[in-house]
Amino acid sequence: MKIIYFKTILLIQFVICCSTLVAQQNDSLSKEQKEDGNIIRKRNYIYFISNRTCEDDKFDIYKMAPSDRFPALVVIRGKLEVIGNTNIKKGRISVYNASNDALIGIYNTSSYTGNYLLILAPNIKYIFKVEVSGYGTTEEVVEVPLKIDYEICQQELKIKLNEKNKPVLLINNFFADENENVSYLKAIVDTTLIDSDNYIAIQTEERKKQLDKNGKSFSNIDELVKKQQEEERKKPEEALKAFKNNDFETALTLYSNILKNDPADPFINYYYGVCLFKLNKNKATVISSLLIAASAKEVPFDVFFYLGKTYHMSYLFQDAIKSFEAYKGKEKPYDFERNGGLLYIKNCINGSNLMNDQVNVEFIKRTPFQLENILKNYNPDLINERLRPKTDFFYSIIDKKKDSYLLATNINSQEYYHISYGEKEQNHTDIYCNKATPNGVLGASQVMGIDMNTPYDENYPYLTKDGKTLYFSSKGHNSMGGFDIFKCVRKDSLSGWSKPQNMGYPINSTYDDILFIPDESNQTASYCTNRKNYIYEYIQVKLPSIELESSIIKGCFSTLDSIPKKDAYITVLNSNTGEIAGVYKTSPLTGQYLMILNSGTKYDISVESEGYSNQTSSFEIPAKKGEFELKQIIKLQTIANLKTIKVSNYFTATEAAKISFDIAATKTSSLQINKGKTNADLVQKKIASTKKAKRTPEEIEEDRRFLKQASDLYNQALYQEAALIYKNLENFIDLEPVDSYKHGLCLYLTVKDKTICIPKFESSLSLKTIPPIVYYYLAKSSYMSYRFSTAINYYKKFMVLGKVDEIKSLEIEKEIAHCYSGIKLVNNPIVLEVYGKKHVSLNAIQNSLTQIESGGKILVIAEDMRSAIDKKKNFNSLLFLTSDKNIVLYSSYGENETNGKDIYQLKKMANGKWTPMPLNIASINSVFDEEYPSLSKDGKTLYFSSKGYENMGGYDIFKSVWDEKLEIWSAPVNLGSPINSPFDDVYFLE
Repeated sequence: MKIIYFKTILLIQFVICCSTLVAQQNDSLSKEQKEDGNIIRKRNYIYFISNRTCEDDKFDIYKMAPSDRFPALVVIRGKLEVIGNTNIKKGRISVYNASNDALIGIYNTSSYTGNYLLILAPNIKYIFKVEVSGYGTTEEVVEVPLKIDYEICQQELKIKLNEKNKPVLLINNFFADENENVSYLKAIVDTTLIDSDNYIAIQTEERKKQLDKNGKSFSNIDELVKKQQEEERKKPEEALKAFKNNDFETALTLYSNILKNDPADPFINYYYGVCLFKLNKNKATVISSLLIAASAKEVPFDVFFYLGKTYHMSYLFQDAIKSFEAYKGKEKPYDFERNGGLLYIKNCINGSNLMNDQVNVEFIKRTPFQLENILKNYNPDLINERLRPKTDFFYSIIDKKKDSYLLATNINSQEYYHISYGEKEQNHTDIYCNKATPNGVLGASQVMGIDMNTPYDENYPYLTKDGKTLYFSSKGHNSMGGFDIFKCVRKDSLSGWSKPQNMGYPINSTYDDILFIPDESNQTASYCTNRKNYIYEYIQVKLPSIELESSIIKGCFSTLDSIPKKDAYITVLNSNTGEIAGVYKTSPLTGQYLMILNSGTKYDISVESEGYSNQTSSFEIPAKKGEFELKQIIKLQTIANLKTIKVSNYFTATEAAKISFDIAATKTSSLQINKGKTNADLVQKKIASTKKAKRTPEEIEEDRRFLKQASDLYNQALYQEAALIYKNLENFIDLEPVDSYKHGLCLYLTVKDKTICIPKFESSLSLKTIPPIVYYYLAKSSYMSYRFSTAINYYKKFMVLGKVDEIKSLEIEKEIAHCYSGIKLVNNPIVLEVYGKKHVSLNAIQNSLTQIESGGKILVIAEDMRSAIDKKKNFNSLLFLTSDKNIVLYSSYGENETNGKDIYQLKKMANGKWTPMPLNIASINSVFDEEYPSLSKDGKTLYFSSKGYENMGGYDIFKSVWDEKLEIWSAPVNLGSPINSPFDDVYFLE
């Protein structure tokens, strides 16, 4: 190696001077930022350079930030669809790690929904083999990226027939927001055109091992994935155990998590919905879940009973009646009546009538209370001496036996009304009356007639001061559910009572409404209700004054996700009363809904859709000004992980006229289900019915001309042009094995992603005489697609069949070693999170790396630093200059090219002069090429790229740590996956 010439020293000094000026400017800038209070939190970035995603001769510079986080597994919820036969839901998915052919798991899709759940690792390539009856087995490669935007990712598996009527598998992955301008660090060319700018985390071999919940460590990523899948499969068993033990809180939590994996599973929805029902949770969610459950015949038929009760409590009376009728058709008549089926149907009919003629009341006050303290809430002036718990005089033997809290009411000593079980054993209470005899003695209790009493409970009587109105609660008559409040009137104490009149909605509800007491002016009243999740409230209302007018609102709902959802439940509540005005289900196809609400009223709404639980808003309907439909649009979206709702109202005639929701009707599938036919039969019938006509003689002749043209282009080494013709021909004909080989080689020589070459080379294996080189290209394509185990097998096959000199020249043993290294490194990944990416040519790297955190500089080597061999080979290294300007690192063949390129060092001595001779850092150099050196800021870690050691192929990045005791650099350590790849990974700069 030549002695450093004077001009080299001048060059370095010049760089130092310039760097000092830049540093002073930066210090000045930092000072100004601090004074302005705008300084941004310091973040340590690193730079990493690779060509793995580059179709051209350039490299990508990744800007990253180090972190010690562990690789997080990715939850993927998928759905299988057979295009042209939506009846097929059942499939078998076998997932393999592409690098080592290890079977990760076999997953069966739901035969009801086609859904499935996977847990996979990021930056690992997987092979999906999908088997569907009648379609055989199809295969596709899936790579989970490093950047994931969603808590649960989505995937679609679609199987269709291609132009040649052969099954083809299409996999669509939804791992990240396509609207983000981001960059991924993927293993091969990113064909999704989605990039990532999220965090970067770099972990080396010192990182802690991933542990499971029991503290057990995992040896590789496959083991971690399989363990997590096993944990996931245990969840349904744990949930069912809690459900059977009536531990609905625990079961609800477990089923809620399971449901995220397959929202359409009927059995999970059944248990989840029943848990919600038992715990008095959100009724819209109960309805949504139980409707899904009711779609499967195998689900317990009491799902219709729970669904009917929930509809009933949500004032959806017509839907409730249908559900109770469905339950009636499956339950034994005695059990149906015993469970209250007939009464519920009657309640629904009553409720529907009452809701169509609502009462206009204004709610003044609502106060929670305990039922045993019910009388303490009322105005003493209205109840003193007129309403009290029954005394022993009024108690029957059965009353005493039941030990119930029963009330009596009166206005004088001549007439008492009270509640009793009567003298005979019965399970319901009635209204009784005691009147004074002519001699002034209070007579025996007499049950009121069948006009007032029913076979169900009557309770909570109150007689007004004038004695002309009797209020009471009843579960009979035309109650809409539970206790409703009724009133009977008479002209005087000698007249009979009128038939009971229901006080109407919203005074009454589908819950218990009791003890109605008006004030003496009859303008306000008080009563109690448990309509809010069975918690009793004392309510004061202003009694009806004017009739209400109704408005019709036509609306449209959607989410703003990458896959918009149209299905939702909208619960509407009167803002004044807090009462339910309606629960509306949107169309799952169009998102449309129709509401009928009172004009001049403010409403609160709660919207529930998959992934958006209880998003709330409000709106006010203006006074009615004409007969036209009001319009409304509701949209849900996620912004910065925050769920938001936007409600747009068009409530004037002019605004509403501009909004239209009409869409063209969609065509339904022409494929019909035939009784007695299996799905496989239907598939074969479908294939036969859609089979394309054979190629005409003219078309066959044209195919031959194109084949010859493609072969001629191949022979002229015009591979890209030949590949285009072969690709077009594949749409119409099956290529012969020799043409498949040529097609595969054209692709191999022109595209970065070698995955697409593999099926072409595999098709050529049917040649009678297979050229051994086919196995080499299959191995190389598999290797560059991260299918290392497959590549090893093909390399070994080539070693058996290939020529000795060819095997040696292609360095097959070295290639196999790369594959074994790849298996090890890929399945023990570290975490990477990327902030930015820049695409540059290799000779422009030094101009793109001007803000290295360590303060180091990348420079172009001076001419007189190059050895004779460097010049002969036209090799120009890049220089790394440390921040203290005391060390220069670079690469050179040196004076002897036997060991390829090595890393050399120049160091400033104590006297301020540079060492006269470059130092070959022998402890890190191998017999293969080493290049692209850099030092950490503290100078204790040396990074460089090498084609030697435990290498995945091409250049891998290694690090070596300075041993202060031995004063030597430690043995190089591969930085691992995904930093390294089978491609060229150069420069790692702190």
